[in-house]
Amino acid sequence: MIAEKSVGRVPENVLDAIRERLDIVDVVRDYIPQLRSLGRNFKALCPFHQEKTSSFMVSQEKQIFHCFGCGAGGDIYKFVMQIDGLSFPEAVEKCAARAGVSLESYKARPTPRDREREELKKAMAFAQKFYRAVLTRRQSAEAVAAQKYLEGRKVSAEIAERFGLGWAPGGGSAFLEEALGRDFSPEILSRAGLAAYRESAGKYRDAFWKRVLFPIRDPKGEVVGFGGRVLGDEEPKYLNSPETPLFSKGKVLYGFFEGLAEIRRRKKLVLLEGYMDVLAAHQFGIGCCVAPLGTAVTEAHGLLIKRYAQEVILLFDPDPAGQRASMRSAELLMELGIPVSIATLPEALDPDEFLHLRGAAAFEKRLEAAQDLIDFQLEAALREAGPGDKPKIAAELLHTVAKQPDQILKGEWIRRLSNRLDLDEGSLKAELERTSKKNPSSAPSRITPKQGGREPEAPLNFETEVTRFLLRYPNYAREAAGLKEAEFADARCRQIFDAMRQLIKDAPLERRSVLPRLIEALPEHSEWLTSLGLESSEFLSPQVEWEAIRKRFRRQSLLRKKELLDVQIRAMTEGAVPADAEIQKEYQRVLKELKGS
Repeated sequence: MIAEKSVGRVPENVLDAIRERLDIVDVVRDYIPQLRSLGRNFKALCPFHQEKTSSFMVSQEKQIFHCFGCGAGGDIYKFVMQIDGLSFPEAVEKCAARAGVSLESYKARPTPRDREREELKKAMAFAQKFYRAVLTRRQSAEAVAAQKYLEGRKVSAEIAERFGLGWAPGGGSAFLEEALGRDFSPEILSRAGLAAYRESAGKYRDAFWKRVLFPIRDPKGEVVGFGGRVLGDEEPKYLNSPETPLFSKGKVLYGFFEGLAEIRRRKKLVLLEGYMDVLAAHQFGIGCCVAPLGTAVTEAHGLLIKRYAQEVILLFDPDPAGQRASMRSAELLMELGIPVSIATLPEALDPDEFLHLRGAAAFEKRLEAAQDLIDFQLEAALREAGPGDKPKIAAELLHTVAKQPDQILKGEWIRRLSNRLDLDEGSLKAELERTSKKNPSSAPSRITPKQGGREPEAPLNFETEVTRFLLRYPNYAREAAGLKEAEFADARCRQIFDAMRQLIKDAPLERRSVLPRLIEALPEHSEWLTSLGLESSEFLSPQVEWEAIRKRFRRQSLLRKKELLDVQIRAMTEGAVPADAEIQKEYQRVLKELKGS
């Protein structure tokens, strides 16, 4: 296997050693605590799609998982890749760390870009510790004022510590002096967004001063940027790190790393508007809340969210700007295939204020009452509408309906508009079609397939049964010398049989390792392999079953050969081609063997 960045070529025996030290059941249970035993396997609701009945299975014996609902399946590496949104090399590193297996000797030689990124990460980690220490030591009147500000905003000491809040002192050089004394170069500090060269002063100065700092982490927990807030009325009130090789505000979400475990558990993410809203939500135990960094929700945000959450609730400030941002963000997430709804708070309260006034239970009720996008837009339009405005409202909302990729939900939205606006459903459908033609990019012509849908089912034929048997008893592939992969009519079975013979060439295979090895060799068939593997069962006498398989397989091969020879013999009989004694002899041999079988 080739790791893309962090690890180089890792031999199969090392990948196997990692697997042998881990149990896929333990790894899956870390993400899905509800995983429960069901006979020889374990079962839970699938983390990769929405379902009400458990169809996600894990085999401890075979060290694989498979969902019979969406088709997701694979070995321990595939599970970690899908659940954490990692590449294969990253999944190998994560599993190796858990298993206590060192990959140092397989590390790829770092490029100049890799070395720079490592230096930038070290600088950011140092900055976070420095600014945190300045705040907590309270050695200046500024730091004391910052602590009092946070206390006034009712930020608990526990949340301040968990999120690593800090204080950037005034003067413009305190951090820089400390960092230079730790051998960080001014160029690296500048590239990290921690220092900036001031032409007027002719030297580097701190990027942040006299601000409360909110460290911004990537999904792995590494600090990649900062958001800073002044204590007074100076402008700008909030200041984010500039774009750097580590940080892009359109790609990260504040509180995402801190809330990742809760997001995974609830399969839900709540988008709020600001740092203080997120801190308050987490302080009140609602850990699935995150916020964009003073910018609109982007496609990159949506793709990040889609890896971990099956539902998004938007709760932005109640002012007109906040409501417009909610609708824009909801449309973008909807077009990415993410179920999205919009919640509101009463009395023009923002989430931070509401939580401290009303508490977590009242906040959760507001989330439960969230409306989907079309209902939210319809309610907003009706509040502003006058007599005779209904056709105009419908025309505006049909632009949203046209962007909905789910055709079933699109039909439901049309029915709702028809009922609420008292307009003919057929007329709305006709207008929707015209709207879609004007905006073809927002009007998919077919139902969008579900992410991670299963491969088309092959007919449950004899060759499939042979493959299922060999997955259960892999070492019988060594006895299959009389069989040739060319004799398999089913392409998938042929490839699996050939891969299994290659794997078993040097040494016997343990049942536990065969499926993971095949999944690595044939990733395009991983879902079908895990499905077959979970369905395979024990035989009272595998040897007897194997002998029956060999005989039947040989007969099927002879029948296919006879069909080809039939055509050639017929052509000779009809005089279309000259007689061929060898073909006639082979034909008689096949007929004789078939009669004996």
